[in-house]
Amino acid sequence: MGEDHPERARLKSYDEWLEIREKLDPTLAPDSIHRLPFINAKQASALIEAGITSIDAVDDPSVLGKSTRRYLSARARGGRAVDKDALDRFLSEIVYPVYYFDYETSQSLLPPWDGTRPYQQVPFQYSLHIQYELGGDIEHREYLHRDDSNPMPALLERLRADVGDVGSVLVWYEPFEKSRNTEMAASFPEYAAFLSDLNERVIDLMKPFSDETITDPAFMGSASIKKVLPVLVPELAYDDLDIQEGESASRLWKEVTLTNTEASERDKVYADLVDYCTRDIWAMAAIHRALMGM
Repeated sequence: MGEDHPERARLKSYDEWLEIREKLDPTLAPDSIHRLPFINAKQASALIEAGITSIDAVDDPSVLGKSTRRYLSARARGGRAVDKDALDRFLSEIVYPVYYFDYETSQSLLPPWDGTRPYQQVPFQYSLHIQYELGGDIEHREYLHRDDSNPMPALLERLRADVGDVGSVLVWYEPFEKSRNTEMAASFPEYAAFLSDLNERVIDLMKPFSDETITDPAFMGSASIKKVLPVLVPELAYDDLDIQEGESASRLWKEVTLTNTEASERDKVYADLVDYCTRDIWAMAAIHRALMGM
């Protein structure tokens, strides 16, 4: 087995193998297949066994995952490509007022509240931007639960007050927000009609990137907001935040709200949570604006 053959690297250790390999001499070639985004040990081994070691030599991407194939497709186009008809159809579905919306959730093996189940994703926070007309000012609303009671009743009460009866609700990866709404509707039937209507109005801003209406090699095969944002709106990023991803947000909220309520950093964690969740919806608003500019 040559040093560039990852056969012994288990699927979950491939990234660690690659990190070590990058430090060896000679270094990996710039067009090495190991630099393909989302590739794993099994896929890399299959390519090597077929005599393929460079990205340009990949002529049959069927052994690769969807995200890697998306990257190769964008790379073959040589730059950003936009299906303007498909993008126009997508944008035409968006009705003002527009609500840019994001939940943060917590889950536990042992449910901390009656009526919740193990590993249920319980919303404890939302951030909301409201734009009443195209090009109009943006109004901000938010909710962050700050005690150890079940966060859902108070969150739902505030959400129903904050969201009007008409207009599109823009999210990133709609199955997540929709599933939370469906679960909460089952637990709190007094909000079922409101949450069902909310789900009917949801539009997934991720869709033009996941369905390849817009492709760009710089997305690295991903439709994640954290990959799309720095390409389309480079002046807006996450690297200045103390909380930069959802798992940290969930862990820190649980720590200062349920586990260690006297923690000295409690107020800072709450401020960081607000900053993080707000950045998500600013990102959506900026990406929506960039799409309209295309």
